[in-house]
Amino acid sequence: MSEIAQSPTQKDHNTNASKFPELDRIYSLQKNNLQTLKNRSARERIKAIDRIRVYLSNEENQELLCKAMYQDFGKPTAEVRVTELVPTLSHITEIKRNLHRWMRNSSHPVPIQFIGLNAKSKFEPKGQALVIAPWNYPFFLSIYPALYAIAAGCSVILKPSELTPTTSAFIEKMFHELFEPAEVRVFQGEISITTAMLNKKWGHIFFTGSPAVGKIVMEAASKTLSSVSLELGGKSPCVLDESANVPKMVERLAWGKFVNAGQTCIAPDYVMVHESKRADFEKEIKRVIEKFYGEKPKQSEDLARIISTKHTQRLEELINESVTQGAKVIVGGKVDVESKYVSPTIVINVDSNMKLMQEEIFGPILPVIYYSSNDEVIQQINRLEKPLSMYILSSKRKNIEYFTNNTSAGGTLVNEFLLGAAIPSVPFGGVNNSGIGKAYSLHGFLEFSNERAVVKRSFMSIKFIYPPYSPRVQKIIGWLKRFS
Repeated sequence: MSEIAQSPTQKDHNTNASKFPELDRIYSLQKNNLQTLKNRSARERIKAIDRIRVYLSNEENQELLCKAMYQDFGKPTAEVRVTELVPTLSHITEIKRNLHRWMRNSSHPVPIQFIGLNAKSKFEPKGQALVIAPWNYPFFLSIYPALYAIAAGCSVILKPSELTPTTSAFIEKMFHELFEPAEVRVFQGEISITTAMLNKKWGHIFFTGSPAVGKIVMEAASKTLSSVSLELGGKSPCVLDESANVPKMVERLAWGKFVNAGQTCIAPDYVMVHESKRADFEKEIKRVIEKFYGEKPKQSEDLARIISTKHTQRLEELINESVTQGAKVIVGGKVDVESKYVSPTIVINVDSNMKLMQEEIFGPILPVIYYSSNDEVIQQINRLEKPLSMYILSSKRKNIEYFTNNTSAGGTLVNEFLLGAAIPSVPFGGVNNSGIGKAYSLHGFLEFSNERAVVKRSFMSIKFIYPPYSPRVQKIIGWLKRFS
């Protein structure tokens, strides 16, 4: 996410928060409603979340969402259902099954020298939550953080992307119908309204987007000491070693790379292929791309378009620059800026000086690096920032362990793609440059919660160590030290 949405009801505003009276009104309304939300039981919170499940289970609403996303960037209906609707409903199920347990107070052991004390912790909402969502998975990445904020007892102001205005309008309409403004509200608009939002104090900010914008969000949050979750990205590597089943693994790789036209934060950004598999890899990747999208991918109804003209031009420049510097396109390379089309593209002979290998691609372009030793793989991966995801294609346990133990990533998949982000019970998030915090399941609930310690004296006291510190008191303190 690098740009942020224009609403027809919020045109021609500037960056000052006072220029957004409706935002100010809703912010105050939600602030005054925090105690009511905090006091809601697990059952009441689940009931609120379940309204979303019922809404999305309606076939007519599903069709409206699919049409909205096709209008925004040509996303195929099947991909909307698989990558937007299914995971959203899965997280609702995860919350419904577990929220009662997550909200329970926890008891903690107390050292013997503090006999008479009881210690427990309870979860309370952090307060007002701000969710800033990106354009690449504009529905799922807007909704699921809001689900966990509601589960934790927070109010929510949600800012969807301006680059997917039809989908953002669907989201706004859904929440408007299902929730009171003191609970959840959606605001569309461009960067000015986002800036106004970031100037306010929040209990928690959940941002999904690029590392560059993540730094801006974190800087803004630091001014009010608002806590943050940052789901970012980076150059997620893939390794295909000498033991991999090339036909099977290349098919999975092609799906993981080209779904959503490669506009996925956890898509494999480049692949390292063992030299012994070079011929097989190049043969199979050509075959699979044609199998998926036909001889003329531009005519395929199963390949999404790039989100904007600007991003299409950026991808075209990446291809052209790499070719000028010695890279070779062996599949695709076709770009039509007017229709925002970039064909599935495979580029070989790349090196680290090319922009293609320096910045996150976020499109259907896959650079290939051939390697001879496992050390080359480690050096290449560790040369770059820690990625959001890493992929290992291998049937050799020793290699899998070596690649995993000598690198760092937000998450790792072996012989599969993307599905680590599809399992609600698994923690999801980056590390350092690829993100801060973990989401999904209990981790998502905790991101929006404050774990509050409550210590209670039931009997006895420690008045025997109060001043004055006589020899007797110091002797007792010495005795306590022996039990520490």
